Amino acid sequence: MAKNIVDRLRRQIQSLPWNAGQPLQFDIPQVQDIELLKVSVAGTLTLTAAGTAVRAEAPAQLINNMVFAAGGTDALDSITGINSVFGNYKRKYSRFVTPPTGFAIGAYNVRARCIINVSNFGGIRPKDTAFGAYNTDLLQLTVNCGQVVDCFLGGATAGTFAGNVTVQASSYQENQKPVSAANPNGANDHNEARRVTKRSTLMLPYAAANSAQEIRLPVGNAIRLLKIHARDNLEPSDGLINSAIFQIGGTDVRVNLPYNEIREMNAADLGIPLSQIPTGYAVLDSSPEGKFSEYWIMRGETLGQLILNMNAPVTSGLIEVEVEEDIY
Repeated sequence: MAKNIVDRLRRQIQSLPWNAGQPLQFDIPQVQDIELLKVSVAGTLTLTAAGTAVRAEAPAQLINNMVFAAGGTDALDSITGINSVFGNYKRKYSRFVTPPTGFAIGAYNVRARCIINVSNFGGIRPKDTAFGAYNTDLLQLTVNCGQVVDCFLGGATAGTFAGNVTVQASSYQENQKPVSAANPNGANDHNEARRVTKRSTLMLPYAAANSAQEIRLPVGNAIRLLKIHARDNLEPSDGLINSAIFQIGGTDVRVNLPYNEIREMNAADLGIPLSQIPTGYAVLDSSPEGKFSEYWIMRGETLGQLILNMNAPVTSGLIEVEVEEDIY
């Protein structure tokens, strides 16, 4: 029986200094297929005007958002730093983070590792959606930096950060290279058809209760999951959402569950305790095993809706919906 060769590479691509409020651009190698990208933020944060508390999701706020694009225009990922650090659902919410130990004027060592899952990690065959970077015209990751004071509540008004943003790509040479006597090193078929994973983030600021808030979803591909992140005064909250409905075409209801029940289902699907599900997160997962046959197929549809029953926030509410699609 023929065997397959899978060449796995792990390497650091580039390290750039963090720059408050500015974008950093990284050129990604266009050779091996990519499973994931890691963005590590580490250094010394110096607060020069004290706050009243450290934010629950600090220091992920040092990265506003990240955009992974091919060909200079096709955005395959557009996700927040917070979701990539604290909301890594597919990796059972594992996270590597060192927040500031205080909020007084002073210096604090901090670290956060952002993960961009480019492939269907945890699925039956992750290689099916590893991004085929071979001969891509242009492959770039743009990291938009936040502000030091975003990591604090209260009167923090100024601060500096001395450290580097490091991008590490974990790549798979996953082109189904069959081994045979005539071809002992394996063939490499770069023309093999692939699915591509795409993520986008929808933002909904709100101030008042709404029993049927509609969020329009993209159509035309297959939706793998909808990750909901609820925040009040930019702090994660489990008290904003009562329930969620996902429906297709205005009448085809696929999910209709209370918020707490969704979180309990997430814990059961991932095999982790409910206490490990981060505050403010609930995920509508079409296929816990990553089977493409179980995805919500939106091709040919004209309407996809997420309808939320929401309570009034204490100050200002923000609902972030990360939509993960497969383009096939």
